[in-house]
Amino acid sequence: MNKLRLGTLSILLVSGLNGYELSETQSINGFVKIHSETQTHDKDTGYTMGSVGVGYSQTIDNNLKFNISGLGNIKISEQNDAYDDDANKLGLRELNIAYKIDNNEFIVGRQELDLEWIGDYHNAILSKIDFDNISLQAGISIGNIVLNDDSALEKYNEIKDKDNKDSFLYFFDTSYTNNILTLNPYLFGVADLFVGYGLKAETTIDQVDLIGHYAQSNEESQENGSIFNFEVGYKSDLNINIGYIQTSTNGIGSLSEYGDNISPLEEGNQVYEANSKTVYIGLSKEIDRFTFNGMYGNSTTNLLTEQEVDFSSGYTVNDNLELEVIYSYTNNDTEITNNFKANLTYSF
Repeated sequence: MNKLRLGTLSILLVSGLNGYELSETQSINGFVKIHSETQTHDKDTGYTMGSVGVGYSQTIDNNLKFNISGLGNIKISEQNDAYDDDANKLGLRELNIAYKIDNNEFIVGRQELDLEWIGDYHNAILSKIDFDNISLQAGISIGNIVLNDDSALEKYNEIKDKDNKDSFLYFFDTSYTNNILTLNPYLFGVADLFVGYGLKAETTIDQVDLIGHYAQSNEESQENGSIFNFEVGYKSDLNINIGYIQTSTNGIGSLSEYGDNISPLEEGNQVYEANSKTVYIGLSKEIDRFTFNGMYGNSTTNLLTEQEVDFSSGYTVNDNLELEVIYSYTNNDTEITNNFKANLTYSF
């Protein structure tokens, strides 16, 4: 079993480094992170890796800004070929120009997208417009790349249609908010491949949060899919959330091809499978600098039932240094898997 080698973390135990301005128009920030994980199954696998991320921004004038950021990952150790040694060691997360005036923003270039079902880093054009109670986001992407600081870097993916020809991902996301209700209708898709659309509604009544979410995909070359999620949360000294997720008999189609935003489980192996029904309950609590989170989920499909138990705990040492440990257990009657993860991150 791989163990987090604390000796390699001594470089992080420094103080006084914070994200800062190089000048009135330039700023820099970043992080150093050690990640270790082990999975126990038929044979134990795992790896320990280090990551360094640095970002730089320069304001060109009052409205125009240049952004660039990158990530470097390196393997420290591994067990049973768990880490992709052929993966890139460096990745470009951001390289864009952002123009902002009043509440409107226009971004062109490599950037991180954070929308319903769309995440990670894209070569994209994004437009954001904010009104009093309404926020609009729209744009297109010609390719995306997953650049995580807890796994080997992935390769850049060009957006392709059903015939594997160059295409593009388009998206339109709007949010309406008043005193008690947020409505988020959205539409996205890949030209000549699929169209996805959905509606998410959230409301808070006293200490009770309610979430309802439905999404559907209309496919060009496979069966259409859909998913429904309902969740009730209660906020107090001990936060509780209980939810239910159900997919259609054909699964969810292409909805999760560019991001995953419904499943609350660490692994969630069966949540998006065809005709899956998942119930889950989560607990979370903060005590001084500690955070504790627990989650139980049960997913039933036509083929099997899988139970999952997750536990995570975080400790904030200071404004710069954080420690996190994560454990997940899955059992689907045919196999049992234990996953252990640990992160130590120094941000500046």
